[in-house]
Amino acid sequence: MRKKIYNLIEPYHYSRKVSPYNIVMVLIIFAFLIPLTVRERYDWFRVIEVVAAIAFVTDYVLRWVTADYKQEFIKAGAEVSKHPFLTYPITLMALFDLSAAVVSVVWITLPILDDMRIMMMLRIFGAFKLFRYTKSKALLVRVLKRQRKQLLSVCVIALEYIVITAMIAFNAEPETFGTFFDAIYWAAVSLTTVGFGDIYPTSNIGHIITILSSFFGIAIIAMPSGIITAGFMKEIEEKHIES
Repeated sequence: MRKKIYNLIEPYHYSRKVSPYNIVMVLIIFAFLIPLTVRERYDWFRVIEVVAAIAFVTDYVLRWVTADYKQEFIKAGAEVSKHPFLTYPITLMALFDLSAAVVSVVWITLPILDDMRIMMMLRIFGAFKLFRYTKSKALLVRVLKRQRKQLLSVCVIALEYIVITAMIAFNAEPETFGTFFDAIYWAAVSLTTVGFGDIYPTSNIGHIITILSSFFGIAIIAMPSGIITAGFMKEIEEKHIES
């Protein structure tokens, strides 16, 4: 019985065709996100929310009770869990599933939260469930896992540079950066070369810092793109060799 359930809910493992279950789940997810696209609040939203809450909770439970079958489809040599029922709840997709389920249940049980902006934003967890139903998701996850050390190194470099640049700017222009967070915000914006223009240095030393930050930002921001692109190419080549 559990294996039949797994065959139904897990996309692409047993067949290249998408099951009716997955089609229904995708439709429910899109319906659950509709209130995020309009300002008004309609009565029929409540029906969608109840259906979504039931679907999300059921989906989470079904995936948890069939977690052991997923182990059969992990490549040989990969790290697998000896206790899939214990480790499944802390996997990334399971946490997204749980978050979507909790938000949807809280939404229908506490209507007073309808007008809270933070609760509206939390509904976005439902969108992350869509990653389950795309083949490219599995490819992206494999790339990120393989390149996680390099990507982590780049993130550390970027964070260090932001903090150091913010410290320099904060002390060089106290009249421009009222708080250290303002300096952090400006350094992050400059590093990514976005440049919103709401906070900017006015002194010569500040301009020099901004120029250097922008040049370094181009190099630092380009590194993750190169790492991910190389990872994708490697995965595609390996798939081509296997086929």
